[in-house]
Amino acid sequence: MHETSLAENIVKTALEVARENGAKRVIRLHLRLGELAGVEVETLAFAFQVACNETAAQGCLLHIERVPGRFKCWTCANERSGDLYDLCPGCGNPGGDILAGREFRIISVDVDNDADPGGNSEP
Repeated sequence: MHETSLAENIVKTALEVARENGAKRVIRLHLRLGELAGVEVETLAFAFQVACNETAAQGCLLHIERVPGRFKCWTCANERSGDLYDLCPGCGNPGGDILAGREFRIISVDVDNDADPGGNSEP
């Protein structure tokens, strides 16, 4: 299950961002994930929460922005969304160049300088 190693690397990166910014806690992470990236969203989200446990990212909210697959037909250059194996609505042929949908990027990491790693804020 590669989602576990992906989640561990995401958390590691988020903790590095927090450390570089002198933050005490990671509170939110925005991830852009393409539908063609071969990643199970639910499994990744679960693995992310497990990887956050007992770190400065414990309780971190994960926002996953899904990017649909987008293709350009090899035959007629029509652009379409969907699956690579769908037939082109312009010419009826399968296949095409992938224009979008393979993304896997951390877009933002929100940190908090006023909270302890356990998630309790000081009044």
